Amino acid sequence: MNDVSIVAVATLTIADTGRPIVLRTKYILLQRNGGLRIGSETQPHTSPLEIILYGRSDDPHVHPVFGRKFIGVDSTASIDIHGPWKLSWTFLATTLQPGI
Repeated sequence: MNDVSIVAVATLTIADTGRPIVLRTKYILLQRNGGLRIGSETQPHTSPLEIILYGRSDDPHVHPVFGRKFIGVDSTASIDIHGPWKLSWTFLATTLQPGI
């Protein structure tokens, strides 16, 4: 797949099928009230899901705002991603020094 563009009040909802899903694309662009939904607060997406953005740094197709490989969302669109809860931080054993 070269690109995923979701526009004009459309929504892409990724189903939680219990099977792994791989979405391989150059970019995902959400505009004009478009939406991307993966799970919800009450039903988090628990199946393996991988979004792979591919492409070359010298690709001649360049989006004027987002560039070459991106998940881009304009001010009217939205992304909702909900997966299983997990701790997203930790305590450090020692203090880190800036620039090291």
